[in-house]
Amino acid sequence: MNVDLIQISTKTTEKALDRERVISELTNLKEEDRRLSDRVSWRKKTLNTLYLALDKLCFESNAYWEREIEYTGSMEKQIDNHMQHGSKSLAKEKKILREIHMCQQSDDSSNFLLKELTNILISLKWRYHNIEKNCEQVLREIKEFELAREKAIDNVAVMGKIWSSVGLREAMRNQVKMILDELMVIKKKRLSLATKMKHVGKELDVIEKETWCFQTHLKHQGNDEAYICRFDLDQYSRKELWIMYHSKLGHESC
Repeated sequence: MNVDLIQISTKTTEKALDRERVISELTNLKEEDRRLSDRVSWRKKTLNTLYLALDKLCFESNAYWEREIEYTGSMEKQIDNHMQHGSKSLAKEKKILREIHMCQQSDDSSNFLLKELTNILISLKWRYHNIEKNCEQVLREIKEFELAREKAIDNVAVMGKIWSSVGLREAMRNQVKMILDELMVIKKKRLSLATKMKHVGKELDVIEKETWCFQTHLKHQGNDEAYICRFDLDQYSRKELWIMYHSKLGHESC
């Protein structure tokens, strides 16, 4: 009986250690998957910014920018001119103001987009050395773009060429391709992790079932052993009491 209890106790202890090991492994796998998930989220945010910038570069026509520059070149001069000639009604004057305001908003949006793109690329460059060269190329293109735009604020032709910059577009597209390739690698890693987590999860289920069986068996064995011990103790106590009782009677008869 004691030998069986010792064997079961040993197996239960071994299973408990196996359980701790498997839980630790599963926790590490989940943590790695969480880190990869965070990387995916951050990369997607970067891609969104790059796509927005590419849209701005690729789909804004020169005519749009010519119209914008025409309105934003000298706002007060345009309004004064219309008012002096008296050829515009109040409604048309308001329309002109709305168009000017919309053009200013578009320019502010472009500036904000470039600033956001610059910040993300700087962060990328410092965090990931393997794409440092590509990031620096995009940053140089953006800087050249901003300087050229400041110098050519009244030059419609130059502004059109700036926004259709082949170098800037190409640098951004290279960056997009690199991030997409990285996302594909991360996807494969997460699929592999998912398979491992599933396997480890099944292993944990088996260990927990076996542990429960050993503990249940140990409990029953322990109860049987305890009952036998109590029975032996009771028998021993009765025998001792009987001896003590008759010994006392013998002394009293003397």
